[in-house]
Order: sequence, then structure tokens, then C-alpha cells
Amino acid sequence: MASGSNLTSSSDDPEVQAHYTVTESPELALDFAELLRDLSIQDNESRRGCCLESIKKADKFVLRSYYEEARYKYRQAITAVVGDDFTIPLTPAQGGGVRSDVYLGLTIDETISLMACCNGMAICMVGAKEIGKALDWLEEVNVLWKHVHLSKRPPLSDYPQRAQRDLLTQRLVYFSYTLDLFYKLGNTASAAHRQIVGNELRSRISADVDTRPLGEILPVDSIPDLSIIRHPTPTIVGMTRLTQPSLQVRGSWQKISVPRASSISHRTNFASFIYKSHLYVAGGYNLGTSREPFRDLWCMDLKKLDGWRELAPYPADNGDAVAGWHMLVHGGKAYLFKGKPILDYFDLVTERWGQLHTSLADDSPWPYKRFMVSACTEQVVRGRLFVFSGGVNHLRVGCTLLMALDFRTKKWTRLSASLNGPKPLYFLPGPRTSLSSWVDSKQDRIYIKYGIKNRYGAMQYDQVYGSQDSYTYDDCWSWGIREQEWRQERMVGNVPCPRAEFSCAYNPKLDATVLFGGYNQQIPDDTDSSSSPFNFSYYADAFILDHSSPTPTWKQVLAQGFPTYRAAAHLHADPDTGRTFLFGGHTNTMFVPSGKHEDVRSFSDLWQLRLDVPGGFIEEVDWEEEMRTAPMGPWHKCFSCGSAGPWKKCSGTCRGRVFFCDMECMRKSWQEHREKHGCAKWPPRDR
Repeated sequence: MASGSNLTSSSDDPEVQAHYTVTESPELALDFAELLRDLSIQDNESRRGCCLESIKKADKFVLRSYYEEARYKYRQAITAVVGDDFTIPLTPAQGGGVRSDVYLGLTIDETISLMACCNGMAICMVGAKEIGKALDWLEEVNVLWKHVHLSKRPPLSDYPQRAQRDLLTQRLVYFSYTLDLFYKLGNTASAAHRQIVGNELRSRISADVDTRPLGEILPVDSIPDLSIIRHPTPTIVGMTRLTQPSLQVRGSWQKISVPRASSISHRTNFASFIYKSHLYVAGGYNLGTSREPFRDLWCMDLKKLDGWRELAPYPADNGDAVAGWHMLVHGGKAYLFKGKPILDYFDLVTERWGQLHTSLADDSPWPYKRFMVSACTEQVVRGRLFVFSGGVNHLRVGCTLLMALDFRTKKWTRLSASLNGPKPLYFLPGPRTSLSSWVDSKQDRIYIKYGIKNRYGAMQYDQVYGSQDSYTYDDCWSWGIREQEWRQERMVGNVPCPRAEFSCAYNPKLDATVLFGGYNQQIPDDTDSSSSPFNFSYYADAFILDHSSPTPTWKQVLAQGFPTYRAAAHLHADPDTGRTFLFGGHTNTMFVPSGKHEDVRSFSDLWQLRLDVPGGFIEEVDWEEEMRTAPMGPWHKCFSCGSAGPWKKCSGTCRGRVFFCDMECMRKSWQEHREKHGCAKWPPRDR
């Protein structure tokens, strides 16, 4: 082809002729390119000037509580940065997830301006009493912060002082506002997390940066110290009212009485599942005693609730006992995957154990060294078993491997990442253990949430990424089964705080995911003033994720009582009845004092969660009785005055149905208790 200087045009269009004139002259082409750059710079400066001016005016309106006018100005500022056609906050129609090409293309100053606008819009929404929308705008601040890392910009410390300070200012404003909103909603665990992370962020700021303005945003002295309460705490539970139906839902925990003659041992790290309205529990160990792993298998009819029935134990010839693994049902069999190509299964019809031999589809070497993986997450979807992450022998910190077994072909496929070199990448979930997952009714995505980077476990074995402190993730991801790619998800609403070893289950009757408990080893507990702070926080709060709306939203369950704070319990939803059950788990006695256990206490209690949603069985709740007798973790309410504590149970024929804090309260309310519950002194007098 001829060079550019020989190109000609027969067009009579002046713009076309001008184009060919420029291209025929290298000097004119350079001048033209420089002109375009200057115009672009001027345009950017003009847009930034308009943006900053609009933000200043909006901030003034906020100070005068003119929220409608402030929202208009913030919208103007946002449009100056991203244009008219881009919607903020991000919506599912924009591709879902948190990643945005528009955000990736922003300069650091544009990112800071958008964060300021989102924080300002949140204030306006609070002023308009639209708390859900306020949390949406605050989450957008968090999304923009993530894009600072996604865009592969230089480290924060390499930015000018002004940019560092302004970026951290907006980040701390986010922490301050979310702390306040979560605390007022009764979500004290998420409030405590924002408080601690915000204070840590401020403490890590470079000494070269002037931090005096930041102290006015997140002042230590003016914010309640949330490390001195548990989550939930009985005093706040009694006062919390349902004020935001879009972010809260009423619930009730019912402890199920099981015949003592069929009792099952206390346990944690067990496997469990529901099949045809029967709850099956296999293995685990009792952290409160010998910690010797169990090989037993039990089941209970959840409709009759007539006790536990022991089944054939896990065969000794099959290797290690069932501890730290899962059992999932497919085709009438419950499969147990421990990291080996040979899967064990329990036939739910014949009630006998068997094995399934599998291999990799590409005949490559088996990825799990020494044939072990634990604390991973698993789901069965459309005839395939998906296994993600978990700890392996040479990577206790956790891995990022995603595998899928086709039950029809008995072949495994490696879908994502590997076991080698778990270098964190912002566009993929990081290496982790002790996470949870679910699949909704669409069956097209597998959602994984939170978990920990087990640095302490890696340190114990002198492995890569070893450290004294493990890291608790604050993210949620989904794997597109058809697209075969990861997507980081937005967390909308009254979200649970980051945690590990929490229990999670999707309830198809409610079209909702239920979450309970767990722990966070980065959130200290200082509830016992007589001793040094305990480095962990165990939780007993519950949340549901409503999948029926276009944008699934987290809601906190507000209940008058709750099971004891614990981790590694199992939640299950019975697909036949829609009832949600909780079983087992453990807690640390330094967090929940117990005179019967030295360090750790395991559980074998069974609970049902009833929810105030269609099909949630809330009509079964006696609310008056609930208000006065519901257990609050390890404590109980006084039937007379309503205070919570380690009170004495009634010693009459009711066999401890109610509790009293002292003799005065017992004398005051004994007559009412006797008439209401038919209680008499024990032993009963002869008549």
C-alpha cells in the first residue's frame, strides 16, 4: 500500500478533505494530536471544576438539611465525572458484581470525587429516612475503594499527600456512617467490625500525612466501644425494634426437645445433610473432651422428632474418621469427598457404605497432594459436585482451586486456579478455608462468602504466608457455571460482618439464604473486665438474603432469644417442609464462661428458626411466652422482671420452663407462673 502522504480523497466534504490534509503533513499531524490532547485536558479540568463546585454546593445544602437540593447537586457532580448514561449505584443491569470498566478508567481524583458524592448521597438518604438506599450508596464507596486496587494503580503510599489524605478521608467517612447505621439497626457485629477496621486504617497512615482532619471523622472517644458487648447482646436484643422491614425481619429460635434415651454426643466439625425430612449427622469430634474423631452416623425424623437412630459407622478401612469434611446428596447417596479420587458414600436406601472411583478428565496428576483437603466448601449442581478452596497439606493457608466432578462420567475437571502459589489477585477470590456457600433456585451460579486466610496454620507448619494473625475475608464471590468465570458480588442491605466457620443454607421454600453464627479472630472481645481481652468474637446473630427481589438484600433476623454463640454449627433447610434447622458446633469458654468445660465446649442441641415471611412458620410462635422465657445464649430472662443473666431455673414440676433472678422476683411472679404453666412445687404434695 502507498504511504499516507500519497493518500487522496475524491470527497467534497470539507471535514474529510481536512483529514487528508493533516495526514499528508507529519508536522500538521503532530500539531493536531497535541491540540486534541490539550482539548482533552481542558475538558477534564472543566468537568472536574464543575464536579468540585457541585460537591461544595451540595455539602452546604446538607449542613442546612436541604437534602433534596443536595441530592440534585451530588447528581450533577456524578454526571460531570461519568456522564449521563452511567447509573450509580451499580445495578444488576450493568452486568452484576462490583467490577466496572468505567470505574477502572477513572483517575484517582475522579475516584475521590465519586466517593465524596456517594457519602453525601448516603447522608441525604438518612435525612429522608431511606436507610436501605443510604447503605446502597455507602456500599458504592466500598466498591470504588476496591477499584483503586483493581486498576493496578501504584500503592497508596506513592500518591501525593493530598490524594492519600482525601482518599482515606472518604474511606473513614464510609466506616463512620456504616458504623452508625448498623448500630442503630441492632447489627452490633457489623458496627464493631467497621469501628475496629476504621481505627486500624487510621493508625496505619503514613507519618508524612497530616491526619488531624481524620480525627474529626472517626474520633475514638465519641464512638461507643463495641468490644465490650457480645453480638447479639441480651440488653440490646430486648430493646431492638423492627423499624426497617426492608433490612430487618422478625424471627424466633425454638429449641427442640429430643428424648434423652436417644442422645447423640456433643460435636463440632462433623458432616450433616437432610434427606427426605431426615437429618443425618456423621463424625466430627467433641472439643470439650478427648477430641478423638468420631466414626458414627446418626439420623432423626424431623417430622416426628422422636429421637436419634444410630446407623452403620464409617468403615475403619476407609481411612481417617469424618472430621472437617462434608457429605452431599446426589441420586439417593450421600457422598464424602476428602481430597482423594475415591469418594466414599452412604446409600440412603440400603443404609450401607460404598465407594466411587473417579479420575481427572485430562489424565493429569491428581492435584491434592497427600490426598487431603479440609475446611473447603462444596455444592451439588445439575449432576456435578463442585469443590472450592480449603486447606491442603502443603498450603494450610488455603487454596484457590475449583474442581467439578461429573457423576455421570465419574470424571473431574479443573475449573479455576491451582494449588501452587496462592498469590492474591483482585479479580479472583483469594486462598481461604472455613467459608460457606450456597446455590439459589436458578442453579446457574455458586456463591461463596467470607472465610479466612489461615496464616496461623501456615506458620505452624513453616509454610508460605505464615503469620501469627490470620485474615478474615470481607467479600462475596460467585462462579458462573455457564460462563465458567468468577464475579465479585455486591453485598447489599443489613449485611453480616466478616466471619469464618459460620453456617449457611439456602431455603428453596422461602427463596432465601439463611446465615448464622461463626467467629472473627480480628475482632477482640473485652466483655470480661477482670481479664485481658479475648482475641476472638463468636457470634449468635442470624441473617437472611432475600433472593426474590431483583437485587437480593440482606436482612438481620430480630429474635427475642438465640442459641449460644458458636462456630462450626450446621444450618439446613428441609426442602420438603421449608423448615430451617441448626445443629451442633462449638464455642470457647473464655468467650462464654462455663463451669463444666475447661477451654472449648461442643454442642449437640437442635434448634428451629421460624421467620416472619410467607412459609416461615411464624404463626407457631407464642410471642407473649417468647418475650418472657426465650433463652438468650447461655443466659435466661427472669420471668418476672425480664433481666437476662445466669439465673436460677424454677425447681417445680415445670422442670425449668422459667427462670428467676432472685427470691423477690420468684415470690412476685410465682402465682402467675403457676396459673400459666400449671407448675407446682416438686415433689408434688399428696392430695
